[in-house]
Amino acid sequence: MNASKDLEQEQQKLEKKRIAQAMGQAIRMFREEKELSKYKACRLANIDPVVFQRYDTGKVSPGIYNLLKIAKGIDVHPAQILEKAVEILESDKKTK
Repeated sequence: MNASKDLEQEQQKLEKKRIAQAMGQAIRMFREEKELSKYKACRLANIDPVVFQRYDTGKVSPGIYNLLKIAKGIDVHPAQILEKAVEILESDKKTK
């Protein structure tokens, strides 16, 4: 049973990583579409540059509060970021 639990935890880690990467891609896509540097985007979103960098590169996923701040800063609806991330996740599943 312990091996089963370990496997489940490992799968959850991988899923979180995939979600963070998709969110990062989506944020970066909209940021670049608006021709914003990372520095300008994090200033507009009022988020620490180091934290923003981790979101933009897909190292971690933003929580809802920071997602709302990012969306406002880059002038897109938060749902657009989420929808794009879901699209990315679904296209990744199809290619695997």
